[in-house]
Parts: sequence; C-alpha cells; structure tokens
Amino acid sequence: MPETPSVKKKGLQPKDLINIGIFTALYFIIIMAVAMLGYVPIFIPLLSVICPLIGGIPYMLYITKVRHFGMVFIMGTILGLLMGLGGMGVFAFITGPVCGLLADLVLRSGNYNSAGRAIISHGVLSVWLIGNYIPIVMNRASSQVSPLATDRNMPTPSPATFLTGAFYLLLLLHLSQGVSEPSSARNSSTSTLSEPASHNEKGAIPLNCQ
Repeated sequence: MPETPSVKKKGLQPKDLINIGIFTALYFIIIMAVAMLGYVPIFIPLLSVICPLIGGIPYMLYITKVRHFGMVFIMGTILGLLMGLGGMGVFAFITGPVCGLLADLVLRSGNYNSAGRAIISHGVLSVWLIGNYIPIVMNRASSQVSPLATDRNMPTPSPATFLTGAFYLLLLLHLSQGVSEPSSARNSSTSTLSEPASHNEKGAIPLNCQ
C-alpha cells in the first residue's frame, strides 16, 4: 500500500507554548537583573542600550525555536503585562504587544530562517522598553527635581525592593551554574581518560631486578 504523506501541522503546538514560557521567563529575569543597575543614577539612560544587548542572548536562542507566527507576539504581550503589573505604567501594556507583533512580522518576512531578519526583529522588539520611559517624558515637571533640594517626604526604597533584586540575582547565578556544571564534568572526564595515555607516552620507570 502506498504510504500516506505526513501532514505538516499548522499553528502553535504545545511544544511551542512551552518554549514561549521558558524563554520569556529567561528573557524577563535577565532584563530585570540588568535593570538593577538603575539604582546607580548614571546607568538609568544607559539601560535602554544595555538591556537590549544582554537580552539579545536569550532572544537569539529563542529564535532558533520559532517556526510559527505569533510566538514573538505572545512573548511581547507577556513582557508588557509583567512590566505593567510591576508598576512601570500602562504604556508597557501597549508597547509590548505592538513591538512583539512587528517583530513577528519581520521574522515571517524572512521565513524564520534569515539571520539578518532575526537581528532586525530583535531591534524592533527591544523598542517595547520605551514604555517604561514614556511616563517620565509626560511628567517632566514632576520628574525634574533639583539635586540640592531635600524632601523629607521622598519615598525610600523598601526592603522588598532589595529582596526582589537579590532574588533575581541569585536565580541568574543558579541558572549560570547549571549551565557551567555539565561542561566542567565533561572536561574532568576527558582529563581522566587522557591521563593514562600521557603516562604511557612518557614511559614507565624501569625496575631494577636483581
């Protein structure tokens, strides 16, 4: 009997949804860990450059798993929701889905296998971070405070803020340790296997039998 041709499944599959959840969480954790540099005032304007550069690492890994339209859109929507619910304003709810949709269209124009379109899509998606800065631009009068002015009613960072930063830092260190452990195990195993060979090359010490 002739074999029936395999039907290619269209649309998002459960495996795609798992990849969306994993890489969105990884991307968000790395972005939040890098954003902790914002506690140093000089780094605040630089976060719009540093965050996309560091966040490009998990995004490019995510692109290797993207084969269907809508995966980047869902990622941008989740990022906007997380950032908006985190207190960065309502504009993140808009910039996240819009930039995710545009980045998804760029990827689809390259048939999901173009390296150049992948880089462009990352630049388009990274524009979603502008939603965090729109409230500062719209409320310039309230954000421009003289450095010589002192206000006793100014809010101070709560302990929960530092605990959140410490949590993201420890989680990032744990993930990096999990990645480095397999490589170190492979290096140790290869070194133990090469020790007898190197010992035999040098030659064994002759024994004087009398």
